[in-house]
Amino acid sequence: MWAVDRDQPLLLRISTRTNTIAKRIRLPEPPIYVWGANGVAWLAFDGSGSVARVSAATNGVGARTFVGDGPSGFATGPSTWVLSHRDGSLVRFDGPKPTTLERQPADDRRTPERMAWAGDSLWITGRGLDLVRADPVTGALRSTTEIGAAGIDVAAVGAKVAVVSATAAGARRGDPIVAAVSWVDRATGAVLRASQATSPTSLTGLAVVGGRLVLLDGLHGRLLTLRP
Repeated sequence: MWAVDRDQPLLLRISTRTNTIAKRIRLPEPPIYVWGANGVAWLAFDGSGSVARVSAATNGVGARTFVGDGPSGFATGPSTWVLSHRDGSLVRFDGPKPTTLERQPADDRRTPERMAWAGDSLWITGRGLDLVRADPVTGALRSTTEIGAAGIDVAAVGAKVAVVSATAAGARRGDPIVAAVSWVDRATGAVLRASQATSPTSLTGLAVVGGRLVLLDGLHGRLLTLRP
């Protein structure tokens, strides 16, 4: 397990067997996110708008690569993609090589923040956005799916895409208060069904485990599991 502290230039490698810190890795600046994919940890740095790869075999930190203003979205499949929420920059990595794709709409009303890869498409959502389906090679818009007031997060779950939408009040404030989870056909972009929130839920984490979607409600200290 990899963990970062946004206030320190430090990456922690934690053993899931012993639940202890196995390695402390010094970084050139404080990171804002860490993502894992295919034996590599990816670090995002908000201050410099860059990402860096960390080898799981050697713990070596690679050179930083500029990706845009505010890296916040990450997806992996045949390539790796990084999305920046302030300027909408979308960058594809094939190995360490970056390619800049078509910029996503980003302004005072729209903030592309989260991303997943499924069904040969990139699925993007965020504040002020519905669910956007983009071409993974060019970044061009393929379709838009209505999901409510705004998106909070998105994940690929089997043959479906799960997108968590915010309540109208939460969307206005920028708070991750869940209105519903919409299950979308990754082939067509159509909503198959929507699971409405039955109690106040603040989405602070999301994962796919064993073919199920797991939501962390950090405000109330709950884990919620949903079947696709």
